[in-house]
Amino acid sequence: FLFNILNSLYGLALKNDDDETAEGITQRSQMMRYMLYESNEDRVALSKEISYLENYIDLQRLRINQQTQIHFSLDGTSDPYVIAPMILMPFVENAFKHGISVVNPSEIFIVLQVADHMLHFMVRNPIHPNPAKNKHDVGGIGLKNVIKRLDLLYGKRHEWKINTSEGFYEVNLHIPQGRLRTEKPANISSASKIV
Repeated sequence: FLFNILNSLYGLALKNDDDETAEGITQRSQMMRYMLYESNEDRVALSKEISYLENYIDLQRLRINQQTQIHFSLDGTSDPYVIAPMILMPFVENAFKHGISVVNPSEIFIVLQVADHMLHFMVRNPIHPNPAKNKHDVGGIGLKNVIKRLDLLYGKRHEWKINTSEGFYEVNLHIPQGRLRTEKPANISSASKIV
């Protein structure tokens, strides 16, 4: 039902020569399809997880102000590597939720690299004062859950580190080759986007 509605809206947008709306509908449809059908698997293709991240970041562009810059870079090899689905998203969601200010300039950095059969993932965002929040709170339940999930899925074969210094919140995650397939790797195009 939802996909039929999105298809109807997509057709209407094209009829009205509204390419931006049509593209937004396509991205939302791809994200829903990934979440409903593919994220239930134990492992998904890393390329699909990257595509989901790209769509999410593009959708966030619609709501950010001109004072916010997003630096997103990809480098290395994705196919046929696999990853636990939706394991990277909570860190990116957290950056957009807490790293954007309507008053102060903001920069969010998202870096994903696969090198030497190791997945490196870094997300960095500014820490903006929030008077309603307890100063001892670090991350929400979403981050706590993803950290537990990482421990369950990857055990001691992964590393993660959260640093909250110099006014920035930074997450670094490393998943080693033991959890990635290594046959017939294909290069992903190295890309860097600044929004």
